[in-house]
Amino acid sequence: MKDLALFSKKRIIEIKKNHKSLPDDSFAVFCKVYGTFVDQETLKAEFLKFCNVYELFEKTTILPEHFHVSDKSDTESISSFEEETDQEQEFELPKRKQINPINIGSLKTIFKVFQNGGLGNTFPSLDAALRISLTIPLSSASTERSFSKLKIIKSRLRTTMSQARLEDLMVISCEQDIVDEMDHEEILHKFAANSITLTKYLI
Repeated sequence: MKDLALFSKKRIIEIKKNHKSLPDDSFAVFCKVYGTFVDQETLKAEFLKFCNVYELFEKTTILPEHFHVSDKSDTESISSFEEETDQEQEFELPKRKQINPINIGSLKTIFKVFQNGGLGNTFPSLDAALRISLTIPLSSASTERSFSKLKIIKSRLRTTMSQARLEDLMVISCEQDIVDEMDHEEILHKFAANSITLTKYLI
């Protein structure tokens, strides 16, 4: 968790101001566990470079609403352009919309800026580290819930159930929100089409 805490906006800005504030053993434990995918020294080097450019990419994630000033008609714009072709004129673009994340300390916010900037190819090790960090479960609640469902589905009267059928029933039971959105009539027709008897009684 200490290594993952470095992927917060607060720490990124802090390290940008002073690279020496990054601990020498940063990402040591993280790379010890996920060393197959990430090298510690490479990750540290990429992270330091990312800290330098993070704020720039955060500001340019969303483009301005308009590139050109729209308070003049097209005719007026063309005539004024012809009159000032020989003169240098500075145009002030509308200010960019700032990102207003729900939680600036969230790793998801950092990853969103990272992805929108197309930095995956530039920082491959950092990209892998961020993806791994986002997929690490924060608790065992979902696993424990699955075991509770298993006890309900595979009861004493269903001990002869095959593994494939058990897995399918587990998915249906655990992912109830997805099942609710399915067309039950279509599923029923597909199931009944497997035999003449089922077609006779179900359709």
